[in-house]
Amino acid sequence: MPHAGLLGSHDGMDNIVGCVGPIARSARDLELFCRVMMQYEAWLLEHAVLEIPWNTEVAQGKTLPSKLSFAILWDDGVVKPHPPVTRELQRTKEALLKAGHEVIDWIPSEHQEGWDLIVGHPSNFFASFFIIKRCPNLPVEQTLPARRGCRIPSNHGQQR
Repeated sequence: MPHAGLLGSHDGMDNIVGCVGPIARSARDLELFCRVMMQYEAWLLEHAVLEIPWNTEVAQGKTLPSKLSFAILWDDGVVKPHPPVTRELQRTKEALLKAGHEVIDWIPSEHQEGWDLIVGHPSNFFASFFIIKRCPNLPVEQTLPARRGCRIPSNHGQQR
């Protein structure tokens, strides 16, 4: 889905890409959203959007095999899901298995190492974000070297 014109929570973190998607009450609503979005051929305006025209037969499951494979990432080793999330993932797994599909327990590899690289990197993406917010008058090029002059507020991760 295209991102153009949307504001995200990651100002200054262009390399951390989020995803766009609807929250819907039914598969029919998801189908409507995706069909309408794809009719605008966003790939002509936004380079990161893949050129995949809408295919009604695929959306309606007519060309899908009767047995599908799904992978569930229960815990990436960095952030543990809350119990209600884990419970719903378990319910989903049970429903998929009952419907005859294959469910794979996805064992993550190197997530902790990736996280350590992000937070341990000299530019520290997350600290840099809060420094830019705290010292908005500094040009981006000067923000990182000037970190010593700015303090990350102790409540930097809390809602305002």
